[in-house]
Amino acid sequence: MTTFGGESKASIPSVASSGQRKHISGETLDKNSLIRRPSLMSQMASAKHGGPTLPYGGVKGAEFAQGLGERPKDSMDEDPKMLDRQDGTLTKPEKRNTRKPDAIKVRVTDASAEAVKEFLMLHCMRTMSTKDAEDFLYGNTQGKEICFNLCDQRPLEITEDQINKGYSPLEFETVLQYVALPNFQIEKRSVRPRGKRPVKPDGNGRDDMVVLFQFLRKKNVKRIIRVMVNDRDKIPHSDGAIDIALRGLKVEIWDWQKFDVCTETIASAAPDVEQVHLYWSGNNAVLRGWSDKEVLKLMKNLKKVYLHTTQGLETAERTKENVTEFTNRMKLHGVHVEPPINETPPQNHESSNTSTKIEEDQLARRHQWLICMDDFADFIQSLKPTSASYEPIKIALIDDGVDMRENSLYDKLLRGKSFRLRDENQYLNHSYYVKDGGHGTAMASLICRVCPNAKIIPLKLDEGDEKSKRQITAESAAKAVEYAIQRGADIISMSWTIERTVNNESHIGNLEKAVQAAAKKPILMFYAASDGGAISDKSFPAESLRDLVFKIGAATEEGKAWKWVGDEKNIDFIFPGHDVVQERYPEALLQSCNLLTGSSVATAIAAGLAALVLDCVQLAALHYQELLDQQKELTSPQPPQRGGSATMQNSRDPGEESRLQQRKRDVDQALQRSKQVWRRDYDNLKAPKKMKEAFGKIGLTGKKYVKVWDTFQNAPKDAVGKTKEEKMENILCSIASKLKGEDT
Repeated sequence: MTTFGGESKASIPSVASSGQRKHISGETLDKNSLIRRPSLMSQMASAKHGGPTLPYGGVKGAEFAQGLGERPKDSMDEDPKMLDRQDGTLTKPEKRNTRKPDAIKVRVTDASAEAVKEFLMLHCMRTMSTKDAEDFLYGNTQGKEICFNLCDQRPLEITEDQINKGYSPLEFETVLQYVALPNFQIEKRSVRPRGKRPVKPDGNGRDDMVVLFQFLRKKNVKRIIRVMVNDRDKIPHSDGAIDIALRGLKVEIWDWQKFDVCTETIASAAPDVEQVHLYWSGNNAVLRGWSDKEVLKLMKNLKKVYLHTTQGLETAERTKENVTEFTNRMKLHGVHVEPPINETPPQNHESSNTSTKIEEDQLARRHQWLICMDDFADFIQSLKPTSASYEPIKIALIDDGVDMRENSLYDKLLRGKSFRLRDENQYLNHSYYVKDGGHGTAMASLICRVCPNAKIIPLKLDEGDEKSKRQITAESAAKAVEYAIQRGADIISMSWTIERTVNNESHIGNLEKAVQAAAKKPILMFYAASDGGAISDKSFPAESLRDLVFKIGAATEEGKAWKWVGDEKNIDFIFPGHDVVQERYPEALLQSCNLLTGSSVATAIAAGLAALVLDCVQLAALHYQELLDQQKELTSPQPPQRGGSATMQNSRDPGEESRLQQRKRDVDQALQRSKQVWRRDYDNLKAPKKMKEAFGKIGLTGKKYVKVWDTFQNAPKDAVGKTKEEKMENILCSIASKLKGEDT
């Protein structure tokens, strides 16, 4: 099976150092306290709608009142004597209840709740890791994105449409912990009027990042704690483009990695900046400009500068002297300069776009299985659901992330979650919407190819070293399964294996507990065979869990088990998994098709088929229910209209009565054709036993290979020239009736 590849770590400074304490108003926040607490967002919602409340995060009622401009009542009782008269005569205070209240109840308004929410949000984003900040803000609920990290995105060539369409499912907080962007080359849409020549570029500087930050503005982002942009290219962005990109976004930490950027640009784009990373090419005139007091006056909050240096024309000794003088000048203005950080000089941009070329004869060896299902996918998409009760099948794809720019996945991705830290010491997560090796993106494409109405929840796994090789961590896999349960997934697709070792035994146990919890929902789970050949398979899950999950192996074009699958007795089904062409033909270009092999490929296809089975039965059940509702409406007595007698109501127009009776007969006949597919049939198929029976009813070769053509091949041909209702009742409902099996 396909395993996840390695990755190169970019050097990106952390938002919060590992030594910082995570506290709010003096209360230390450990991981256990974060888990126990309700989320900040739920607290704020309670405050708005429930009246008096205590603020979140350990802030006492009196402190909260002070924050809103009120004086704490307890401060009036510091002295047992009180000056009660203007002549200064001491009077004995009345006897008062000295029992200190637990907390002062404060009426929370929308404005005060938002102010406290923003204060706490900024505090945790400045001092916590991304994961801890998400736990603090949202708890176990699905929250908004608090960072935007595309550093691992490849290729670096991207279009404006891919940004606006591909990343459209993302929802951001108004405050982001960080934005990290690689050296993208963005192809922008042409906006020139018809009949006019395109405007010639004015200047040689780039402006690619303007598109990305405009996208964030459209997503209502108002503030960014830290901006990190790789602009170390022979042709970087112009200062004007940088100003346009960031102006008004309230940046606190500036790390736009352009050599010799003008500090006036920083002051204009981010006047409230507190920390600045400056990239220096070695020219002393630049250091002189950076330390100009008039420019520094424009950045009143600037406290610290990180100087990134390169060896320029001067000697190492002279360079050191120039840096020392710069540090001293900045110190006079109250700005601390950290010890210099050595950097590499700007590099020429090189395209990272690669493709796998295959020969025409390889393309011709496409699976009959996929040819059949591609045609049926077109048929099922023609039956667009109209019922408000329709719910797309949600598949949690636990893998290495999904590239949201993939054209075949537009409108098919839901928001997901990453369980992979970029670096233990940096607190930056790998984004789930950025692919590492492309494995997850390929699996998502295959799932949606088989079931085009499905929605994918991408979940990114962590990796660790095990027996001198990279392997998925069982700890992150367990968390991903738990999260899939929280998101209400119908199916979990796991195109990977994890070997049991002494080091991960406890985490494997947690993973198996998570699988048991998912099975109780119930959620259908598919995972891949190890592809270890005849070697005994000791990978997750244990034999005791086999009835709860589907273990899937790869098959060749002929429907035979691939040689590396091993003993077929250890797997439930085999699906296409050898030299599978990822792209649909003829949509794919011959020169850029990708061949995929492994049980991981078969697992994604199996998960897609299960989703399609659920989708077919759900559509048929909803249609049957709509017909029942119509029948009930047609046969129920009509209430008399206002002002009309019962006699007048009974004397209908003969033509109207005839049409009504014909409508009743049409509905009765439609009900008979619809085969009595109920909502409970859809629910029953979420049990592994029932889905295995459904796979068997589709048709099996050798008891393992699911031959789909017996059930799905004729549907597209039979649908030619038929109305939507005829397609639904004569074709889809018959298929759904076959799949659902006997009533229980």
